[in-house]
Amino acid sequence: MSADASPRQRHSSALARILGLIRDTCPDINFTEFSVLITIAENEGVTVAGVAWLCGCTEATASRTIRRMAPREMPGALAPFRGLLVMMRGPTENRSRHVFLTPRGEVLCRSFDLMMNDPALPALMNGRSRRSARTRRLYTKI
Repeated sequence: MSADASPRQRHSSALARILGLIRDTCPDINFTEFSVLITIAENEGVTVAGVAWLCGCTEATASRTIRRMAPREMPGALAPFRGLLVMMRGPTENRSRHVFLTPRGEVLCRSFDLMMNDPALPALMNGRSRRSARTRRLYTKI
């Protein structure tokens, strides 16, 4: 992409790279899961009810989606056990559950930030062999 590309073109290209990375990392991820992941990255520690409100879905859908994105070891986790999010009880009360990124989820979301803020980062291609060394390093951390 040229240096004189408009901000809109840069963001479109960055979004395409992010979607490529998420597709390579979690090939069967759906829009709701992606939306929940981004929401939690922007609002770590939010409650499940808060995720539902921010994403415009029911609490049941938010809870189920979070449990699908949790690691296998988390009580109540559901397949496919993506290992990106974890739910924990509140520190002062036992009723609400708060959601956080796992280390794997943090690396993935940090990669999104890099892609949005670094116009020099090459676009992700279909074949891994054609990716830059910097992009391959991002993949090894995920």
